[in-house]
Parts: sequence; structure tokens; C-alpha cells
Amino acid sequence: MDTGRERYGMNWPGKADCFAAIQAPSMATLRPVPEESIAFESTQNGH
Repeated sequence: MDTGRERYGMNWPGKADCFAAIQAPSMATLRPVPEESIAFESTQNGH
């Protein structure tokens, strides 16, 4: 028995639209807001 070719997947209404949306270029940039953060300097996130 050849199990190397088994494939699993998920399908749902709107799946093609979802993939089109995630492949579209981003129009925004996330920026840190230290004054709204908790322990911004000590978390080492993004450093």
C-alpha cells in the first residue's frame, strides 16, 4: 500500500475568496506604541 500520496484538505464556501485576500499586498504597517504597551522595554519583542 502506497501511503505517501494520501492527501487531506478542507473546503468551505468562500475558500477561493479567502486565498485571494491573504495573497493581496498589505496596505498597512504595524508600529509599536510604547505608551500603550505593558513592559515595552523589558519584553524583548521585536528587539
